[in-house]
Amino acid sequence: TKEDVKLAEEKARSSKLDLVNQVKKAYYQALLAQDSYNVIEQSYKISKENFDVVNAKYGQGRVSEYDKISAEVQMRGLNSSLVSAKSGLSNAKLQLKVLMGVTANVDIAINDKLSNYENDLALAELETAENELANNSALRQLDMSESMLERNLKMQKTNFMPWYGIVAMVAGVAS
Repeated sequence: TKEDVKLAEEKARSSKLDLVNQVKKAYYQALLAQDSYNVIEQSYKISKENFDVVNAKYGQGRVSEYDKISAEVQMRGLNSSLVSAKSGLSNAKLQLKVLMGVTANVDIAINDKLSNYENDLALAELETAENELANNSALRQLDMSESMLERNLKMQKTNFMPWYGIVAMVAGVAS
């Protein structure tokens, strides 16, 4: 029926919107992972430079062994964070590739920053809040399903109507 076709179209629309939403989220996640990696990488470089300076001063006897060990521990701690951030970035890119249908061996270079989307995201939140109820696919599907169920209920009731007449006739004959 027309309602079945409309419901199928709405389900297809919902699926498409869901995929677009997932790709956008994966892209923003990749941007966030990339920015995080860059920050941790900069911190690691600063920590390594600090260690090199402290190590040189230790060699000259100008700082204590404790200062050298502290600088080394800080540098090594940031190194493990850097490895974790790199792994997170790889996972975010892989998720984006999967959602876009790109094979895993294709490298994706993201030449963008999350800060470029700050204003766009704020505007999107306002627009989404205004149009959310009107364009919510799940609500539209529920409305369509409700009308189809009401129609099916009416059809079920009409299927029993002839029996009511026959029962009434039999009851009238028997009495």
